[in-house]
Amino acid sequence: GGFGGADAMGGGGTYGGGGFNESQMNGDSITPSKKMNRDAQTLRPFTIHQLSEASQDHPDDAWKVDGAELFQVQVIGAIVEILESSTHTKYMIEDGTGRIQAMVYNNDTVGGSEAERRSRCMQGTFVKVTGNYRDYQGQRHVVAFDMRPIEDFNEVSHHFLQCIYVHLYTTKGDLHQGSSGSGFQSPPQQQKARD
Repeated sequence: GGFGGADAMGGGGTYGGGGFNESQMNGDSITPSKKMNRDAQTLRPFTIHQLSEASQDHPDDAWKVDGAELFQVQVIGAIVEILESSTHTKYMIEDGTGRIQAMVYNNDTVGGSEAERRSRCMQGTFVKVTGNYRDYQGQRHVVAFDMRPIEDFNEVSHHFLQCIYVHLYTTKGDLHQGSSGSGFQSPPQQQKARD
């Protein structure tokens, strides 16, 4: 169950690692407190355009996309600009639908493998960014707690398919409801003309 099965960043799992587990999709009853706790940990894939459409009901409210609150977000795109400072590095990420800044705070306790991954995040590299969506002084950005280079371009295609699926699930509901299991409808039968 859970997001993406054994791989916490997607792939595998029920329904292709799209951020939903089977109990969510089957509509099992969940008490509001449990639902709030689960929602606080929800990781959703987005295109940058979808994030640019995020809105708030009031200035201090949570950001929403498709009527659902944003908690943790994931975007994939190419690094088009890098700005380094003493406390953080800003990466401008472009995914074909828009651009957003990903801010990674410098951490002296970063392990060797993470430091090596981050050193491969250069201009022109496709990266997967996971973090929290924020607005600071009118500038929307992602405060990234994980950023890694894409090693298999199939991840990019998979990410965009996840974005489509999650958007449809959020706006239209369970896409598997009422289907006969396979997800395919039988074509209408044509009647034979009588001689």
